[in-house]
Amino acid sequence: MLERVSVGCVIVTFCLLVACNESPIFPTLQMATVQLSSAPDPVVAVPSSGVTYEVDGQVLEFEFMMMFDLVLRAPEDQAGVIISSINLAVEQATAGIVVTPSPAAHSRFESQAVVNRLEPGDETAIAFRVWYTLPGGGRGAVVTVTMAFQDDNEFVINSIHEVVVED
Repeated sequence: MLERVSVGCVIVTFCLLVACNESPIFPTLQMATVQLSSAPDPVVAVPSSGVTYEVDGQVLEFEFMMMFDLVLRAPEDQAGVIISSINLAVEQATAGIVVTPSPAAHSRFESQAVVNRLEPGDETAIAFRVWYTLPGGGRGAVVTVTMAFQDDNEFVINSIHEVVVED
C-alpha cells in the first residue's frame, strides 16, 4: 500500500511541475532586436577641407569626408531599448570588400542623435559625419558601425551595420 501511495505522489508531483512550467506564472523573456539600415546606400565621399589629425607630431588634413544616416527600427512586438554606445571604424575596401593594409586608416567621426531610447514600433535616425584618410590612397571604404543597446528586460544587445563607400 505504501508503495502505491509513493508512486502516486511521484506521478502527481511530476504532473504539477509540468503544469507549472507551462503556466504564464513563469513567462519566457524575449531579447529585443533593433533593425539597422543606412541612407544613402552606398555612400559617396567627397574631398575633405580643414579637418586635421596628427601623426608623429605632423598635422595632416583628412583626404575625404562622407555623411550618412543610420536608421534604427524597433519592432512593435518587443520591449523598448536604450542606446548605450556607438563605435565606428573605417577600413580600406574595394567594391565593398575590406582590404586591410598596414598601417590602419585614420578617421574621425561626429554623430548626432535625437533620442537615446526606442519604444516598440519606433524609428529614428542618427546622422554621421566621417572624415578619413586611407593608407593605400583612394576613397573606397567600409564603415562598420557597432552599437550596444539595453532592452527593458535588461538584456544587452550588440548590433553591427556596414556602410559601403564607393571607390
